[in-house]
Amino acid sequence: MKIDTRIDDIMNIRCHIIKGRLKPEEVFDLLDGLFNLNDNQIDMNACWNLMNSDLSELKSGHVKAFANKIINILSNREEKKIALIVGSNFPFGMARMLEILIEEDYKGLFNIFLNEKEAYAWLREL
Repeated sequence: MKIDTRIDDIMNIRCHIIKGRLKPEEVFDLLDGLFNLNDNQIDMNACWNLMNSDLSELKSGHVKAFANKIINILSNREEKKIALIVGSNFPFGMARMLEILIEEDYKGLFNIFLNEKEAYAWLREL
C-alpha cells in the first residue's frame, strides 16, 4: 500500500491517494494515522481517493466498524466534510451502506463519489 497526500491550502482540502492492496485491519490503522499525524489540518475538508486500491478483502461485516470509526473522526472535525472516491475497484454498494450509516448522525458531511471531479466540487461547496 502506498499513500500520497496532497494539500490544497487555497481550497482547504487534504486529499489522500491510496494505492495497492488494503486489508481491513490496515483501514483502521490508516484512519488513525491520517488523522493523528495531521492534527494541524483537522480544519480542512478531506478526500480519500481509493480508485487505485485493491479492497477485495473488505466484507460487508467491516462496514459498521468503519462507520463507527469515521463517525468518531467526524465528531472531532467541526463540520468539515469527508469525500470517499471509490471508482470501480471498490464495491459501490458497500460504500453506500457506509454512507447511510454515517449520514444518520452527520448528514451532508460524508459522501461517496465515483470520480475526483465530483468529489472536489462537493468539497468546495459551502
